[in-house]
Amino acid sequence: MRFHVNTKLLTLRAVTFLLFCAPSLSLSPRQNQPKCENPVVRKEWNKLSPEERDSYIKAVSCLTTKPSKIKLPTTLYDDFTWVHQQIFDEVHIGSNRVLAQFLPWHRYFGLIYETALKDCGYIGALPYWDWTLYTSDPIHSPILTAPPIGLGPDGTTSRSCVYNPNLPPKCVASGPFAGLRPMYSTGGTRAHSLHRCYTCSSPTMLSHQYTPGVVNRIQDIRGFADFGPALFSGPHQAIHEAVGGDFPRVFSPNDPLFFPHHAQIDRLWWKWQQTDLEHRLFQYEGFSQPLSENRLSGARTSDRVRMLGLAMDLNVIDLMDTQNGRLCYIYED
Repeated sequence: MRFHVNTKLLTLRAVTFLLFCAPSLSLSPRQNQPKCENPVVRKEWNKLSPEERDSYIKAVSCLTTKPSKIKLPTTLYDDFTWVHQQIFDEVHIGSNRVLAQFLPWHRYFGLIYETALKDCGYIGALPYWDWTLYTSDPIHSPILTAPPIGLGPDGTTSRSCVYNPNLPPKCVASGPFAGLRPMYSTGGTRAHSLHRCYTCSSPTMLSHQYTPGVVNRIQDIRGFADFGPALFSGPHQAIHEAVGGDFPRVFSPNDPLFFPHHAQIDRLWWKWQQTDLEHRLFQYEGFSQPLSENRLSGARTSDRVRMLGLAMDLNVIDLMDTQNGRLCYIYED
């Protein structure tokens, strides 16, 4: 689908963005940023060429050979899991509420990962996994099959497995990730095989929770304060539970499926913004709970998005528009 330029958006980008009348919205003036002249287009996994898929898989494996960027005794691949674990309570749920930073934090996290893949020779953009396309037979989704088509296969019982005693005893024992040994899980640093179990939670992989109808109802939500939690608690959580193994845990970035899944979450937010750019591009509201504070506060676009040394910290406002010079990407549809 061709991306159509919206004149209202151009006006927004040319001046300081409009402040909304609703008192619950916390908006801050945009910082000066370089223009995005040629945005990268992110595609659904099944639309990648064979060469792009091969390049992606090799780049993921490459990350396991790179030293930690944040001075850990593990690899660059493990950095992503460690950061996600450490920051989890600040960007997911606090005081039983889904936090506003869930969407912008993961948007930035995905961009950092995409950059790391390109540094490892990846020739494309971060792909997304549109699970709504495969709800009739999710276990045979292209991305869940064995390479060269996907990032599978499912976990199995094998003597080659290095089991994590806190996870169901099924590991990925074939394909390029059979030798993957993520270091972080519950209980600190412990090398283990990548664990998956596509049918442990449900024989249908909970597909009724992320059908096109379910997603459309979420996309119809008008306010960010309700949209983000609905997306988090519905399709987002269902996919984590459905894949099983490492995936429903705070160390879910151990699984290469993490970033295509979260690219899809980011895409749905992007599409929600595109529906009403004038009012949604910078709409940000809800709750914030920094780790240094044991209480909720109102979310603001001036809130810091922390990456613990994996990349420079930004403000939420820097991450609201994927077509600013810092992000510079769109989705195919």
